[in-house]
Amino acid sequence: MSLTIGRRRCFPAQSACKTGNANNSRLFHVINSAEDFIYAGGSAILLLSIHLSDSYWFLCFFALIPLIIRLYSAAFISSIRVGLLFGVSYLLTLSIDSLFAAPLLTALKISIGLAFIVCLIGLVGWVRNRYGFNPVLTALVLTFLELGLIKIGIIDSLYGDIYLTVPIFGAMSALFGFVIVSFVIVLIGSLLLAAIDKIAAHIKKKATEFADDKFSRWRCNHKPGYFKTLNLVPDGRGPPRI
Repeated sequence: MSLTIGRRRCFPAQSACKTGNANNSRLFHVINSAEDFIYAGGSAILLLSIHLSDSYWFLCFFALIPLIIRLYSAAFISSIRVGLLFGVSYLLTLSIDSLFAAPLLTALKISIGLAFIVCLIGLVGWVRNRYGFNPVLTALVLTFLELGLIKIGIIDSLYGDIYLTVPIFGAMSALFGFVIVSFVIVLIGSLLLAAIDKIAAHIKKKATEFADDKFSRWRCNHKPGYFKTLNLVPDGRGPPRI
């Protein structure tokens, strides 16, 4: 049985399969976009929380971790979307008061800052797709992102007053500049994430090897003739003596 639509013939089973694939594709896209928003919004909320009180300075080590986690495995298009969501959620919340005082100037700053954020985070995603995740490059790009937002006039600092709150950060800022402090903070998070991923991959590899070895031993002990087949030993004689 088939359905005729104009000059094309469509079988019901094929139509159902195509419809199911299309629905699954849309569902995957929705879930992927929701995850991008959660990771980007999480970093934006943590960064904004640092400015609430000086006692929240420790959040600077975790603020960009959700964003870095998403960029660690994101495709180029996904990294663009992550940058857009992060920029919108962070910049709009940060500039909500200025929008009422000077709407045109604030909107212009937000637009420039948003384009800047999307370009830099998209660059991280593009490099990751071509050469793999690079913690040093990620730290450099995100540090340059902070510097650019400061030059545009949107923020005074991405991490609030940690240079005054934490003595070691104040000393580093006095000796090398606040840019070095930002670079070190992001680099620590990037290296930690890369190390965790390497350890997890090593553990997974060892677990797979152990499972394969255990399965081979079980086959040798429980299936007659499997040992001969595994070692290519013909029936009727044992393996050659050395």
